Amino acid sequence: SKEEVETFLEQIDDVEWHALFKLAFTTGLRRSEILGLTWDDVNLKQKTLTVNQTVLRIDEVTTISKTTKNSSSRRSISLDDKTIAELLKLRTCVDMRRLKATNWRNNNLVFPGKFGTPRDPAKVSLKCQKLATAIGRPDFTMHDARYSSYTRYLIIRSRSKL
Repeated sequence: SKEEVETFLEQIDDVEWHALFKLAFTTGLRRSEILGLTWDDVNLKQKTLTVNQTVLRIDEVTTISKTTKNSSSRRSISLDDKTIAELLKLRTCVDMRRLKATNWRNNNLVFPGKFGTPRDPAKVSLKCQKLATAIGRPDFTMHDARYSSYTRYLIIRSRSKL
């Protein structure tokens, strides 16, 4: 529900985690698609993002895949003003992390791991489970964000503004 999504997001103090889950709820993107986003995929002026690649974990290695789940997964998605503001805040936070790191690998990822490398998708799912449990919904998974009624409502609302 809208209230559960708000409660879920309100408990996240970290800018990067907050933006990641906000994007999951407002776009319905798959975990792998969110983690594969680069800043080249985000058009802040047109308020859109384009899904072009994913991040996968294969044989204990987290890697960027230049493919998507299927051909229809390559798509553009409209973003609302609040999500754009969240992404701008995120970009500043990631830039500060990048400047402090001595061994940063610049993959231009929107949601990079500790040193610019891709985030481990399994760790994102664990974080989701921890946050969901804290609001009394231990059965909620990252994948469920794609199909929540509130996510569908936000997607329909953003499309109607085009």
